[in-house]
Amino acid sequence: MKDAIKEPVIYRTILFTVLCIGCVPSFGDVDYFFQLNVAKITLFQYSLLALLGSFTLFFGTLLYNKFFQDFEVRTVYFFAMCISLVGTTTTLLQYRRINLQWGIPDLHFVIATNVVTNTLTTAFFLLPTLSIYSRLTPKKIEATVYALLTSTFNLSSEVISGMLGSVITKWYGITDKNLDQAYKLVYIQLGFLIMTFPLLYLVPLRKEVDEKIAVLNKKEDKR
Repeated sequence: MKDAIKEPVIYRTILFTVLCIGCVPSFGDVDYFFQLNVAKITLFQYSLLALLGSFTLFFGTLLYNKFFQDFEVRTVYFFAMCISLVGTTTTLLQYRRINLQWGIPDLHFVIATNVVTNTLTTAFFLLPTLSIYSRLTPKKIEATVYALLTSTFNLSSEVISGMLGSVITKWYGITDKNLDQAYKLVYIQLGFLIMTFPLLYLVPLRKEVDEKIAVLNKKEDKR
């Protein structure tokens, strides 16, 4: 296990996960209250948006399996980050109410933009992540290494990102009743997203992963 963790292909992947996913703040609660209290989307409509997102995620999975599964993981990550950047930009447009100036109702705008970009980002991030994690598992310690990698991913995406978003939200005094400054959170999120692009170099290439794991497997076979 110690030898595996010391391998650059593994600790670089862990570092990328923490920095790229965990250090980008998530403002899910703010968006929820904005859609209900400001955009006046009903709970029923919001539930339908989540259902539509599931169908889009299914489409994104098919798209990835058909065209992108042979791409380098860092390349697919780049596509996912670009989609996320577009989605965050459209969120900013809605928070600034620019879509209404264009004559586009909030519900239609969310369906055409955020629902699609958010679910495609999830598909293009999650699927290659699971793919590279499966490659980064040496013999005899597959479960341990895979659990370490997936727990790091879950900790970064479900805990660290949300906590960072909560701290920033509280700092700006934004609540479900006071969403006037919510657009500032999107500017912050955009800034963090842009800063993650240089971190793509941390993601190992497929050939590099296969070579390093093959060496680790030989060491395990000799024991």
